[in-house]
Amino acid sequence: EVIRLLGADPVPVDETYQSNYLARVGIPADELDLLALTYVFERRVAQHFALHRSLPHLHPLVRETLASMCGEEGPHLRWIRERLDAEAGRGGKERVDAAIRRFEAIDRDVYRAEARKFADRGWTLPRRMLEELGEVTARPTR
Repeated sequence: EVIRLLGADPVPVDETYQSNYLARVGIPADELDLLALTYVFERRVAQHFALHRSLPHLHPLVRETLASMCGEEGPHLRWIRERLDAEAGRGGKERVDAAIRRFEAIDRDVYRAEARKFADRGWTLPRRMLEELGEVTARPTR
């Protein structure tokens, strides 16, 4: 909706961040894997939205939409974290920690590859994103 309000048309995307993520992760083996995967993925989404929202010269409608989306992520992340903490409290802490670490490693790889695609297309990336990804050679935004 915001894209159209700004005078553009949405562009269909065949290969998405989510599809690349799922290709690396596969189908979760159980509820714990599903919760850990969802937690790591949704946390990345919220971090990315917040980073995008903080960029200078961002159109106010885009900033407002991202703020709304970030607000929706918070309760969802808290609910998932509560479920993971409950599992850890029942003696599954090692399994919870291992699952989160596994999905965090995949998340870093997929996010880095996706960011590199944008950099290769000539997009400038925010310095905070570059620092997190260890991509000091890419061009930061001004």
